Order: sequence, then C-alpha cells, then structure tokens
Amino acid sequence: MTHAEGERAIQVLLVEDAPLRRRELRELIEATAVAKVVAEAGSVAAALFLLKSSPVDAVVLNLQLWDGDGGAVLSEVKRLYPDCLAIVLSSLWGPAERERCLGLGASHLLDSPRDMDCIPGLLALRRSPVPGPAT
Repeated sequence: MTHAEGERAIQVLLVEDAPLRRRELRELIEATAVAKVVAEAGSVAAALFLLKSSPVDAVVLNLQLWDGDGGAVLSEVKRLYPDCLAIVLSSLWGPAERERCLGLGASHLLDSPRDMDCIPGLLALRRSPVPGPAT
C-alpha cells in the first residue's frame, strides 16, 4: 500500500515504555506506508514534553506506563490536537477504564498485544478519503 505522490504520511507519536514492544510497534506502523513515527516516548513525562514540540495526526499509546497513567497523555493529545486519531493499548481493560478513555477522546481501544495487528488498518482508514455527497 502506498500513498499518493506528494501526500504527507500520517505523523504518529508512539508512547510505550517497553523498548522491544516500542520497536515492534514502530515497525508495524511504518510498514503501512501511510504513517511515520515522528516521535517516541517511554514515559508520561516524555510524551507530554514531545506533544508541545511535535504536532501529530495520530498517537499510539500504552495506557499503563512506568511513571503513571497514559490517560494524562490522552487528555493532552486531545486538548492540543482535537482531530488526532488516538489508539490506546492496554492489557487490563475493565468497563471503567474503557469508559474513561472514550470520555477522554480515545478513537480506538485495543487489547495489547493481541490486537496490535489492527493498528495498520486503523491508520490506513484515517488516510482513506471520506466520500462526498452524491452529485
């Protein structure tokens, strides 16, 4: 899958505290040919810092980070970039966590690592043109 000549790749912030998982996610995202990881963070603090200097179209975010709750990152992403595609990963989803993340603006909630293969398709859908009204 390639994008049209001159079309900018989706700019992705990747937030994951496990280095091997972060590398795996980066490779998965960049294999789509529609997205590029422009910033990576391994903590809430690093992600919040990067958000102020790296405009993004999408974020792939682990909800449980070593220094805190990824919900703070999600909230800041949606405040700074309201149209940002927010893909949140967790291995510990409960009804309250799902509701909270959706309330903070998550676009998709995925079970990690089971659903990681869904990420390229979600990014490709973001790239797909929205059909206009019939003429």
